[in-house]
Amino acid sequence: MHLAFAVDLPTPAHTNQKKWHPLPPSPQIIQRAIQTVQEEAFLAPSTFKFYLLGKHTSQALAWVYARGVEEESNIFKAIEAYEYWHKIPGHVLITCKRTGVPEAEAFLYERTCTAAQKFVLSLWSEHIATEWITADQVRALDILQAAGINPEEERLVGLVGYGYELQEAVLEPGFSEEYVSQLP
Repeated sequence: MHLAFAVDLPTPAHTNQKKWHPLPPSPQIIQRAIQTVQEEAFLAPSTFKFYLLGKHTSQALAWVYARGVEEESNIFKAIEAYEYWHKIPGHVLITCKRTGVPEAEAFLYERTCTAAQKFVLSLWSEHIATEWITADQVRALDILQAAGINPEEERLVGLVGYGYELQEAVLEPGFSEEYVSQLP
């Protein structure tokens, strides 16, 4: 299937999509964030990888992602997802090693999720916005294969899109009990 046609879709009344500045953050900032994660990972085995996606790989993954959205929803959502992917200036694919031992793989996955969260927080401290798509939200096997990663050796943890937002989110003043519950 090819999505190489233009369609004017009505903008949904409610959307969570960020508005991205087209220029990506400097590679030095991204490398520094990854280095911070590596330095703080001394408690966990160094069995995770961060892949900085170039344009070619990002394009291939955008198609895979859009096809997955189409299967779950419809062609219009797939086009929207594909177009939104390309508005995000940079992408990182995060994996952890496979060991063949379920308990060990669960541990490595947990540690890699922690590393991914530290990466996101490091970018946030530099005023860089992120979109984190977990492996559960995408066709992980297809994503790994499209990126040229052996799915028998590595497990997809997630994809992180990053960049500068064009406008800050506006928070409504006041406290809303709709989002907070007190537990005993």
